[in-house]
Amino acid sequence: MSYWSVVDASFRDDTDALTGSGISLRPWLTDAGEFDGSTATFYPSQAVLAVGNQFTVAFWLRTASLVGQQVLIESGGYVYGWSVLLSDSMLHFVWSNSYNGQVVSHDLVGRENDSVHVTVRVDGQQMTLLVDGQQVATIAHPTLFSTAGNNSGSIGGSESDYRDHLGVEHSGGPGHYFTGQIDQLLTFDTALSNAYVSELFLGPEPTNTTSPTATFNGRIVAWTAGAWDAYGNGAIALLGDVYLDSLLIAADQVTDTVSGGEFHTGGLGVGLYEVAVKALNDGGESVHVYAVAVDVTPDPLSAAAVVSAAGESVSALTQTEPTVRAVAAAVADG
Repeated sequence: MSYWSVVDASFRDDTDALTGSGISLRPWLTDAGEFDGSTATFYPSQAVLAVGNQFTVAFWLRTASLVGQQVLIESGGYVYGWSVLLSDSMLHFVWSNSYNGQVVSHDLVGRENDSVHVTVRVDGQQMTLLVDGQQVATIAHPTLFSTAGNNSGSIGGSESDYRDHLGVEHSGGPGHYFTGQIDQLLTFDTALSNAYVSELFLGPEPTNTTSPTATFNGRIVAWTAGAWDAYGNGAIALLGDVYLDSLLIAADQVTDTVSGGEFHTGGLGVGLYEVAVKALNDGGESVHVYAVAVDVTPDPLSAAAVVSAAGESVSALTQTEPTVRAVAAAVADG
């Protein structure tokens, strides 16, 4: 799988998050973010891209005005082609094949000046619209997509012709220009899954760039969070879950620090544990990094030591955490 992109850092800066995804990046156009309502930018036609009957186009959108008809992207024309456009607050994905038109739509009312992530997908005859990582509309087109006669394309307006959401043919361009920003326009040569589209919106989960550490002194686990790559969408590192023999038995001992912390093992009971450190961001939860093995064993204190600690203070006795066996022995010895 490969994709082509338009990258501009005007209001989104998450494209580095895609570099580890195992697919190649081929930027064919840069600095295509700002549109003034009077000009459009070149976009390859589907015939040139040669993506066939499976493709996905994703981008970030922001505009101050949801009034009038504004073409965001068009490829082809009203005979063979597709377009993404705004008609007032309605967002439309229109697909025309030999004059047979079909449309899926979603209302963006109230989203002026918001950063909105838009994805359109064609999978065979199924056309789907996703907004902010969520599927909002899908419908089957009567025919398979065709690139016959599909020889034009533009971003931010119509430079040639297109079919609008009502099936009306607009020919001869240019016109219907967009005012606002389009950023991180990606064209994929496959029908991405909803889960992948969600990752395009949220960014991937964080990964650690400096490993976390943890120590165990027999009673207290002390840990540092390490460093995490948040991919520009925010992250908080925290002590993760505590595992006993690989089975989850307690969660999120510490969740309010990004540097480190400690916790007492007194409540864990006897057993061998693993302590995980993880991070959270908009893209989800990182994989767990197991930082230390914790072997909680019966308290080795002698009965005499327990009696001595008890004689000092209740607090001191609590800190030693004597076992029931040790206490019983101390009582038996008087």
